[in-house]
Amino acid sequence: MAIISKPPINKGTGLLEHKTSAPTGGPSSTALGRIMSLMASTQVERVATKDVRINPKNAKRHPKKQVALIAENMRAFGFANPLLIDEDNNIIAGHGRYAAALQLGLPEVLPSGSLI
Repeated sequence: MAIISKPPINKGTGLLEHKTSAPTGGPSSTALGRIMSLMASTQVERVATKDVRINPKNAKRHPKKQVALIAENMRAFGFANPLLIDEDNNIIAGHGRYAAALQLGLPEVLPSGSLI
């Protein structure tokens, strides 16, 4: 059984509680506000697989066996963890998931739900 750390949720509002002051050594309150703003404006959407571009500077390499395992997990559980891409559809994180989506012949990369 895995132990999962859950963020504190306000029982009255159902919203995530977070500290407004930054801990020592953490981001300033201005930076924290910017981060929270970016998180609130983040969107998850479907993107055509053919429109996504890999980052040639990506240091991590995924062996064929690992991509096959990721593809099997996608087949069983869906696209549970979306790709992180920039506004130009360049992959920031998720090259292995993208390779698995290509291997499965998916027309779109999906943020969640059953794929097959």
